Amino acid sequence: MKELKEPVPALFLCGLLFKDHDVFRQATQALEEKFGKVRTCSPEWPFDHTDYYAREMGHGLKRIFLLFSRLMPQDCLVHAKLACREIEEQFLKNGARTINIDPGILTPERLVLASSKNFTHRIYLGQGVFAEITLMATRSGFRTLEWTFPDYASPEILSFWNKSRRDYLARLKQEGMI
Repeated sequence: MKELKEPVPALFLCGLLFKDHDVFRQATQALEEKFGKVRTCSPEWPFDHTDYYAREMGHGLKRIFLLFSRLMPQDCLVHAKLACREIEEQFLKNGARTINIDPGILTPERLVLASSKNFTHRIYLGQGVFAEITLMATRSGFRTLEWTFPDYASPEILSFWNKSRRDYLARLKQEGMI
């Protein structure tokens, strides 16, 4: 029987929603202790495409993406989501989250996010964690999907992900992985 080949390692990432920059800094430090050094921190964008988190976290949320230096196996999402939940719980205020951390992976073919919410387009990975292909790579860059979150579909954030993917592919090539 032919041996199955492992896919190339993924670029591990976290999308963070928050109001308080001090909470963001502390959560980033906790994430680095768990997953290693942050290689890239995105610009800060207002999270104003939906009010989904307003009841729990309030209005005026900000969005930042962290890309980590250490490449991870593509099957890291269950462990990562559970670890991110623990970090979120460190910053609860009156039982409500003050930061939302969604881990994911960037691969040559796609951007995948981990979620604790089931939906028709999500695959169950185990331990209450689901995976969603959020963006699909094409020759001309990332393409949104029917369920892609509105902020991920914005031109500014798509541009960030396209540049991040180019940098990641160059790194894989330089390290002889592709």
